[in-house]
Amino acid sequence: MSNFTIQPSQYENIPAFVLAEVDGLSGSAPYGRLSDDDRHVAGLVCAALTKYMVDLQERAINGTLGGKESKALDDAYHVVESLASSQETRIQNVVVTEVFENIRTSERVLRVIISRLGPNARRLHDRWVKYGRANP
Repeated sequence: MSNFTIQPSQYENIPAFVLAEVDGLSGSAPYGRLSDDDRHVAGLVCAALTKYMVDLQERAINGTLGGKESKALDDAYHVVESLASSQETRIQNVVVTEVFENIRTSERVLRVIISRLGPNARRLHDRWVKYGRANP
């Protein structure tokens, strides 16, 4: 008989992980719009992270981003890469559905965001664009 061990999913830990890793997210407008219950839903927290990250990236391009916010932007990219690096399909799916699909910005900012994705997030993004993205 082979050894079979059920591993707990890390999906439920996403909201706490994201908040712990990205300084300023908890005080951001996108996160502030979430209800207390919604703040425990991985997808909704990741969608708020995306809106916060896009706002920070737009401000970085415009030259209006402060030093602490610059670190928060770097941390947001790190979180996206960490989630994309997970072996759990459910976690990779949240990156696609709540991060990539929620990026609403200019083409210029989008190009910068894509260029800053880590290798696993970039692979996931490229696969989504090639196979899963709805054509407008």
